[in-house]
Amino acid sequence: MKVNTVALLFILLFSSSIELISQQMERERANKLISFLYQNNNEILSMALIELADSNVVAAIPGIVENIWHYDQFRRYLAARALYKLNYASAHEIILAYVDSVEQGKDYTRFSKLSLQSMANNLLFAMGDYSKYQNTINYVKSILPEVEANDIYSLEKIIKEIPTEKYNIKQVLEIIALNSSISMTRWVASHSLSDNYGLEAISTVISVFENDSDWTNRGMIVDKLFKNFSDSLIHISLLKQIKLEKNPQNICVISEELLSKYGYLTDYYKVKNCYAQISDSVFYKYVREVLLDNFVVKKPEIASTRLSNIDSLYAYHTQSIFLNWLGNSAFSDQLKTYLTEAKTKLASGDSLGAALKIKLYQNQIVEQFKDTVTTDGKYVTEDGFKFLYYYPKYILERLPKLPTVKFNDSQGKLINSGTLQFYEGSWKDAVNNNDGTFTVPTTQKTLSLRMNYAYGSQTKSNVTVGADTVVFQTVNTQVKLLDSKGAILDTGRVQYYSGAWRDFGVTSNGVAVKELLPNNYSFRMNYAFASKDKTQDVGTNNVVVFQTVPATVQLKNSLGNPMPAPLGDAGTVQYYSGAWREFSATSNGVAVKELLPNNYSFRMNYAFASKDKAQDISTNNTVVFQTVPATVQLKNSSSELMPAPLGDAGTVQYYSGAWRDFGATTNGVAVKELLPNNYSFRMNYAFASKDKAQDISTNNVVIFQTVPAMVQLKNSNGSLMDAGTVQYYSGAWREFGATTNGVTVKELLPNNYSFRMTHEFVSLDKTQNTETNNVIVFNTVLCNVNVLDAQNQPVNNAAVSYYSGAWRSIGATLNGTISKELLPVNLSFRAVSGTKQLNKTQNIGTNNNVEIKLP
Repeated sequence: MKVNTVALLFILLFSSSIELISQQMERERANKLISFLYQNNNEILSMALIELADSNVVAAIPGIVENIWHYDQFRRYLAARALYKLNYASAHEIILAYVDSVEQGKDYTRFSKLSLQSMANNLLFAMGDYSKYQNTINYVKSILPEVEANDIYSLEKIIKEIPTEKYNIKQVLEIIALNSSISMTRWVASHSLSDNYGLEAISTVISVFENDSDWTNRGMIVDKLFKNFSDSLIHISLLKQIKLEKNPQNICVISEELLSKYGYLTDYYKVKNCYAQISDSVFYKYVREVLLDNFVVKKPEIASTRLSNIDSLYAYHTQSIFLNWLGNSAFSDQLKTYLTEAKTKLASGDSLGAALKIKLYQNQIVEQFKDTVTTDGKYVTEDGFKFLYYYPKYILERLPKLPTVKFNDSQGKLINSGTLQFYEGSWKDAVNNNDGTFTVPTTQKTLSLRMNYAYGSQTKSNVTVGADTVVFQTVNTQVKLLDSKGAILDTGRVQYYSGAWRDFGVTSNGVAVKELLPNNYSFRMNYAFASKDKTQDVGTNNVVVFQTVPATVQLKNSLGNPMPAPLGDAGTVQYYSGAWREFSATSNGVAVKELLPNNYSFRMNYAFASKDKAQDISTNNTVVFQTVPATVQLKNSSSELMPAPLGDAGTVQYYSGAWRDFGATTNGVAVKELLPNNYSFRMNYAFASKDKAQDISTNNVVIFQTVPAMVQLKNSNGSLMDAGTVQYYSGAWREFGATTNGVTVKELLPNNYSFRMTHEFVSLDKTQNTETNNVIVFNTVLCNVNVLDAQNQPVNNAAVSYYSGAWRSIGATLNGTISKELLPVNLSFRAVSGTKQLNKTQNIGTNNNVEIKLP
């Protein structure tokens, strides 16, 4: 704390020292400047006099008074100025003496006598002395038109203090405004003329506006000077210049002045036709979007008569026809008739009748303006609407109010739509004012009224109507969509019936809202591709509630237990509403969706199959699908279940869009939970398959039974013989078995097979349907080979063989002959005797006697 105090004292002492040093320096500078008052160097003297005066060095007064009359004329002026600024008591007398001394002395090289006297006059003017004002006027006249702005300000002071010089100075200012080469001077002179002479000088100001070469001056005259007056000459000049003006900012300023101050049709038309020449996009957009788009025709003057107002409207009407802002001659003539009748009624004292005619005129303008798809040639453009709607509005404000009916919403705000009818011998249309009010063209005080809104209507009888009657009010109709637990639900699309189904809106946060007349309506909620209807009188209860139910779809197995998804294979649910719609997949056998309480068709998709079921969930919201245990059995020819020999089970498929895996038989049985439908089943066993279609909803046990395919090998005498090996073809040649005692047997599915018998290295194929005949017989033939020599004599001990994969020996001939039981096929035979050999090919199925002649 002690340290801080010491530091503070140091700062205060240091600051005081700095201030003392500064004051010392100022005193030294002042003394230095005062010493310059006694020197002959004019430049230094001028500097000293100006700085001493501006720095308020009062100590310099004695030196200035002592030396003033030793200076030349300009330095004397600076000395007199200094004495004035230093508030020297005798400054006024010295300045007057200075003015007189200038008159008697010689011209100073830089300044004329008049200029020095004018400068001194400004000091006198500041002291309230205008006795020498003529010097200022004479000086300004002597340099016309090239004066400075300060000279004009001096003239303005004379105008206020010496009224007799007002018009003399006016002439001077006009010369300056029209002829000065200095742009700022012309502007200051124009401004002075406007401020001091008003409309008396307006012709000169207009001339400057029309002819000044500086666009800034032209713009400022409109923006700063013309705004103060409403004069026909200014109006004419603006209309002329807007077409000639090249500067975009000035075109904008002129446009705003024409539209905001005058606002006649000619002004609007001129601006509309000229603004396109504005090169600057900002000003162009301002004129188009701010001035023209928001333009409203000027109100009639307060002093104007209502008859003259109608005449003005008639003139606007005629001009609009000429400009093609209003079309169709018959339509135009009808409108003119309204105006003529309005004048007649007004002249006869029937101001209410006149108001009705003007209102009918205005209503027709609005109706045709809104009719953008006209086919009768009637039209009112946006330009025409700005005059032919708003000007009648001004006239109506000055006429008695017609019987008016308001149409409010539930919050008391006017509704800018709807149509009103009143009964006067028949139902007639009231005039829609397009602002939520309707004018009733009648002199009756009590009427029956009918409001039509949003396709609905409401009628009221014996209604007393006046200038401000509220008769009809809508209700805030709310349609809610709630789920089964009462929580809000989106998004529902709502309709209501009034002559036809009409759009109401879509729910947001569970609610759709629309203002409706208080009637009984049918409402329709569309949600999740379904709809529900409900009838309610919104006049007594404006909240219409639709509530969904939790549609619960269950998938149960044949035991009645929910089916969790095996290996992720859940059931997927759809429901029909115009088309099949997604519901969801089951989880632990259950799928739930909020739906409107209706009758739906549901579809369960499970294991590649589907099942449909129709149910009204408004009475029962739980829809149950139950599978059946599809049981596929593989039985042998003795109707015994076939266990898998050596692991060779039957494998089962079922068809649902494609062949699907069912499972392999265990002890002759395979089971799968399936939806109760008609399926095709396929049993694959021993490389063959068999299909069978069956409706498992009526019989869930599907039986496949094999047949004992029996293959026999018999000789040419029909006796069973050994040994043959058998194959059958099913995708490839499969082993069947070897004959025992001429027979081999295999259980096969009853199909058409190709069988192959191989005996003594020779094979023979045979195709047979085992379903119709399960015994397949292969018969050999007794092949006799006779060997002869060249003289046709039998050859003994000739070696005979046949070819089947290799040469196979039959044996040696006895008395030229040898025999063998062989399968009846085409074979090559060979006989060898000594050095002689011969081959021969022959089908022993057609001829079992083979004769070979050796050479």
